[in-house]
Amino acid sequence: MKNKVDYEKLAKSLHLELSDAELEQFTEDFAYFLNLTKVYDALPALKTAEPLIFPFPVMTSELEEDEVNEKLYVDIKLNTENTKDNYITLPKVVK
Repeated sequence: MKNKVDYEKLAKSLHLELSDAELEQFTEDFAYFLNLTKVYDALPALKTAEPLIFPFPVMTSELEEDEVNEKLYVDIKLNTENTKDNYITLPKVVK
């Protein structure tokens, strides 16, 4: 992909509407990423490496069971007078 028409087609396929100046910048930026793919392709270990889901071995799960704590809701409601049906009400901030 080396000419302007190819990059215009690429931008269009990505649903990008670019001005001429933006297309010039996109061309430079995307050329950089194309060069990076060449670098990655040149690394021999990438062809045989297994994908990593999590890079460290995990032997046990430290997750705890969820517990409903009714006291938390009471404490929160004590800190404000703006409550309605166990919820805290906030003023509308969007105009």
